[in-house]
Amino acid sequence: MFDANMRYLPANKMFFAEIHRAGPALEEKGFKAGQVVVCKMLDDSNVEAYRGSNSYRLDDRTDGYKTLLVYAGNFDLTGFIDDKVRDKAKDARIEYDAVRIRDLEKTITTLQTRISLASEYLEEENDESLYNAIEALEGQ
Repeated sequence: MFDANMRYLPANKMFFAEIHRAGPALEEKGFKAGQVVVCKMLDDSNVEAYRGSNSYRLDDRTDGYKTLLVYAGNFDLTGFIDDKVRDKAKDARIEYDAVRIRDLEKTITTLQTRISLASEYLEEENDESLYNAIEALEGQ
């Protein structure tokens, strides 16, 4: 279940929520009651919750009776009414950002490899070199 403050957030809004009750599906992903998690509102009944490298899409219509998430504050770490919860949110934000940085580094490495391979194909200067270069850039 989402509290009333969460239910009316606009789509794509990033925020923090405190887990008051973690249902079996959340617990299976490593989420626990008492944790503060980064969330993204997808629509009025769906939220993506992030904790470290784990994420889970909650559907209030199906997960709601097993789970209770309570809006805690804004993604920019404002709007908190409890300093302890804000401190937990800071830690969750650091974990979230670290995972996203690692993901970006992997993407950059993959793109660099593709560009290098495409450059090698273009140096061949034959009929298939452009086709092979395009395939390399597309990851095929």
